Formats: sequence, C-alpha cells, structure tokens
Amino acid sequence: MSKLPYHYTIIDISEGNEIGFKAVIPKFPKLHIMADSLSQLHDIVKKTIFTEIILYKKKRIPIPKPDLQKYSGRFVLRVRPEVHEKLAQLSEAKGTSLNHYLNRLIEDQIMS
Repeated sequence: MSKLPYHYTIIDISEGNEIGFKAVIPKFPKLHIMADSLSQLHDIVKKTIFTEIILYKKKRIPIPKPDLQKYSGRFVLRVRPEVHEKLAQLSEAKGTSLNHYLNRLIEDQIMS
C-alpha cells in the first residue's frame, strides 16, 4: 500500500505502563483506530481507510476528497525573548545551530 492521501493525527493515550495510540482521521470521523505501537497504528490506519473506501464505493457514498496540502517543512514560531535566549544557549552548548537543535527537540517529542 502506498502513502495515504489522507492526513491523520496521532494521540498518545498511554497510561502508566500501558502504551497506546489513537488515530483521528478528519475525513473519516466515524473511524476509531487504536494500537499498542506507532508502526501498528500506521498499518491499521492504511488498511482501515482502504477498507472504508471499498465500503463507500459499494454503498455509493461519496468518497472524501484526498488531502492535497503539502508541507514545506518551514514554519514561523514566536517565543518570548527569554525563551529564545535560553534555547540559543542550549543549542550553543550542544555545538549545533538553533534550527537543528529545535528540529531535534521536536522530532524527539513527536516521533517517540
């Protein structure tokens, strides 16, 4: 299966030692998908959307239009000057640029 043309949000629903993730798919709001790992969640989302589209076709329900928005990888973030200063100091202490430092922080936070 190729990359999905539908965006979805992953929500960490872990509690204590129980690890879990939930997918919210705006174009398919009735779907409730949960899994114990991110890779499992991604696989289930792909299969479930594929199955849902087949069902829509059989029932002659209009299939939601794919999400066509592409992301450039660039966005603007405004922070207080004190936060900016602290982040600059932390990135310098790591021997990296502020951009690279923030990129790593964000990736570590959302990809783990």
